[in-house]
Amino acid sequence: MVGDTLQVDGVAEPGTQVQILIGGAVLGVAPVDEDGNFTFAVEFSGSGVQYIGCQGIDQDGNVMLAQVAGYVVVLD
Repeated sequence: MVGDTLQVDGVAEPGTQVQILIGGAVLGVAPVDEDGNFTFAVEFSGSGVQYIGCQGIDQDGNVMLAQVAGYVVVLD
């Protein structure tokens, strides 16, 4: 998967945003559409274990800590 793109899709509260994190650092922000869907493309540049996280951001810019999701991807 090195050099490949992983599509991160999910659902969240419509009108909010979702931060995408790699290893705890914010990689980018995905807007949530009116149906509650978001999508974000993550491109990996190195091999190893990658920790991907997603956390909701409300309309006021506050992190919604109760809505944090995490994933582990192993790249070879």
